[in-house]
Amino acid sequence: MFILVDELDRQPRHLSTTERIKAVMKRSGATVTMTTVTDLVAFAVSTSTSFPAIRYFSIYAALTVTCSFLMVVTYFVAIMSYDVRRIKSGRRDCLPFCLAPPPVKGAPAWDEPIPQTSNRVMEYWARFLTHPITKVVVICFSLLLLGAGIYGVTQVDETFDRNILAKDDSYLKRFLSAQEKHFELSIPVSIVESGKADYEMDSTQEYIRELTDIVTDNKHYRNQSLSWMNSFSQYAKMYKRNIQGPRFLPELKAFLRIPDFSYFSQDLKFSKDGTKLEASRVLGFMKSSGSSIFQKNSMLTLRNDLAKKSTLDAFPIARPFMFFEQYAITSRETIRNLIIAALAVLVVTSPFLVDCTVTILVVLNFAALICELFGLMFIWNVSLNSVSMINLVMAIGFAVDYSAHIAHAYVVSNKLTANERVVDALSTLGASVFMGGFSTFLGMIVLAFAASEIFRIFFRMFLGIVVFGLLHGLCIMPVYLSLLRWRPAVIRSPSVRDIAERLGSKLLPDDYCEPCSSLPLEPDLSKDRVDNNEDLACTSEKSDTRTIDDTPAATKPEESIPAANGNEESIPSANKNEESIPTANSKKEFIPAANKNENTAHASNGTDANKDEDTSANKNEEQDSTHNATGKDPWVPSVIRITRL
Repeated sequence: MFILVDELDRQPRHLSTTERIKAVMKRSGATVTMTTVTDLVAFAVSTSTSFPAIRYFSIYAALTVTCSFLMVVTYFVAIMSYDVRRIKSGRRDCLPFCLAPPPVKGAPAWDEPIPQTSNRVMEYWARFLTHPITKVVVICFSLLLLGAGIYGVTQVDETFDRNILAKDDSYLKRFLSAQEKHFELSIPVSIVESGKADYEMDSTQEYIRELTDIVTDNKHYRNQSLSWMNSFSQYAKMYKRNIQGPRFLPELKAFLRIPDFSYFSQDLKFSKDGTKLEASRVLGFMKSSGSSIFQKNSMLTLRNDLAKKSTLDAFPIARPFMFFEQYAITSRETIRNLIIAALAVLVVTSPFLVDCTVTILVVLNFAALICELFGLMFIWNVSLNSVSMINLVMAIGFAVDYSAHIAHAYVVSNKLTANERVVDALSTLGASVFMGGFSTFLGMIVLAFAASEIFRIFFRMFLGIVVFGLLHGLCIMPVYLSLLRWRPAVIRSPSVRDIAERLGSKLLPDDYCEPCSSLPLEPDLSKDRVDNNEDLACTSEKSDTRTIDDTPAATKPEESIPAANGNEESIPSANKNEESIPTANSKKEFIPAANKNENTAHASNGTDANKDEDTSANKNEEQDSTHNATGKDPWVPSVIRITRL
């Protein structure tokens, strides 16, 4: 919205309401659409994550971005059109029922756009960035910042502290702190065998007994276990029972009827008719540790040991494993989402930016920002977990916006050099990008005073996203864009009206459509005068080195102009820089020639000179009468070039 409103303020006031809105959407609609699509794609990519919470968040965010975009391009644009009508009707903004007073003569009207201070500041900032010394400093700083971010990526912690989920003064936080400080928390882990093993075979019974050895040999587990097979084997050995073959199931049921061993019934699963043992489990005990890294490794290493050392279809399971799973896949899911998002950004921005080099710079800028955000997480002791992963998902969308706006303004700029394009881009959209980032910061600043650590982490992450995003969009990215000197400049021939307005005069009327070749050779010097230090040269549309000639013949070195007395006065060809023709009042006036050098007319003698003055005056009067009759300037060049004398 900031971008659309600023673009509306830059539109000329004489345009109609429809034309102004069309101009705003034509210039700013593309960049708003591009950043919206990148945000939408980033959140859509995150919906494929394995974390249900992040999936639901991404779906909600994608719907929010879509609805926001539709509201901006429909409802907000319609409201802007009503505001333009209000301005044209001369009504105040806050009090639309009050009419503005008529402007004082010589003073600007009340609705005349005032140059915004923010845009002027951004223009000064852009010129400061394009200074060679500033470029060197910014490039060195960006490389140093990127190196620190890469180091932070290698040092990022993947632990998850459960205390961040509780308020600072809650009973849950006090309980968790006391438990970790004074007591050991040993988590029982079940090793479940649910395959089609034949328990009546001696080999299967041996494999069941080996499961306990696999658990106790793992360094993350205690040297203790609880196995129904070990107790059942000791019972059979003590009472000399045969537990092989068909005697296995009757002896096992008799064993479970003993009160001291009846608790093993919860570790065994019989068929409905009681004639077959379908599944069983043994228990191992994980060592006490509150570290999420330790808990993740204990789960993964035990799975790996069972897969390698056991021939049974056994797997470990425990209720806390549902939380340990996120520790195991957080880094993998984060890397996957970032890579897919980077590719999506590349695909989405390419049609809008067109320039492949600028598109690659946007993607590299996005990658550098993510690395620097990891480095900031390391400094602030924020670990990579499911909470910070949500912030990284949002960073994917926000990180592109700040740079993509500036890059798009750089590409569509009609300036000729890279430095001028950067100045034009920052002076046009720099203030809007800054206000957008600052408004995001204001919306999240309340989380800095939250009573829960999880919300304070959200604030710190958002602060890093906004600061690094603005740093890249308004400082680092423009400097690298200014280095694209090899990029071919789009040279557009200036129009007559543009140069005329620059000179402060209006040479071409609105309804003029005649070709330059049909106009008289000599200009009307009574209306159009130029400074002695500048020379206006008129060239034909086909060649810049030819003089304007009404005759179809080729340009001649000498042409004749009939004088009043029938004599002919010769005009030399364009071979001199400046010469003057004497007028009736003995004053000198400059005549624009037909090319970059000025043609002059000299009188050959005193008598002919006086007649030539009369002839010149008569021709000027004829041109004035022609201009008054037609309402058009008799001499209008098709292309005007400014030449310093």
